[in-house]
Amino acid sequence: MLRLIFHYCAPAGILAEAGRVLRPGGELVFDTLNRYSTRWLAEALLVSSGKRRPGTGLRFASARAVEALVARAGLAIVESRSRFLLPTRVYRFLPPRLQSVLVTLERWVPSRLRVLTYWKAVKPA
Repeated sequence: MLRLIFHYCAPAGILAEAGRVLRPGGELVFDTLNRYSTRWLAEALLVSSGKRRPGTGLRFASARAVEALVARAGLAIVESRSRFLLPTRVYRFLPPRLQSVLVTLERWVPSRLRVLTYWKAVKPA
């Protein structure tokens, strides 16, 4: 479910349904936008400038919030990985060398400040 959950104001239902339909041992992979990332800042600027109404844009989540939603859905997180220092669309326009520099810099930036986190959850047997 990539590029899906952060478009919904109440992702708990989506995760609960995924937990219901997965068979034991089944895997769910999804991504979330991280609070306090550059993408979060861009969204805040859109809202403060009046170009987007509050509560109508993308949804951002802390790792704790995602972990709680996944646990309530009856799933267990087995892996997570955060990526990207800039909003992902920006990377399309960057020269490959600059992209490599950003990937290297990612290692030094705390995961909560990166734009996306990819999650892998399983339904326990």
